Amino acid sequence: MMEIFGMISFALLIYLICTVPTKKDLKRLLEPPNYSRANKYRSALRSHIGTRCTVTLTDATVATGGIRVTGTLHDMDDEWALFEVEQKKGSARLTAVRLDSIEFLDWK
Repeated sequence: MMEIFGMISFALLIYLICTVPTKKDLKRLLEPPNYSRANKYRSALRSHIGTRCTVTLTDATVATGGIRVTGTLHDMDDEWALFEVEQKKGSARLTAVRLDSIEFLDWK
């Protein structure tokens, strides 16, 4: 009986960990998106497709690999910019960056 109670408690704990929103999720819901920043960088990026640049982000994620992304701008749309980022081994990977999360642009 205690084993079943322990398994049910463990499953409930995992469920709560997966479903409870984090502080970052709540912040995104409560704060309006920064469309003025996205509009500012949208026009600047659109004219520089194919050039190398460094983008400083407001928040780092696992996908971008840090707070700065340096690479060649390949494509963009209204919300996202696609960069080709060179790796240390000589290969390259594509990284998508949300325009709202861009804090600063630097052209190389």
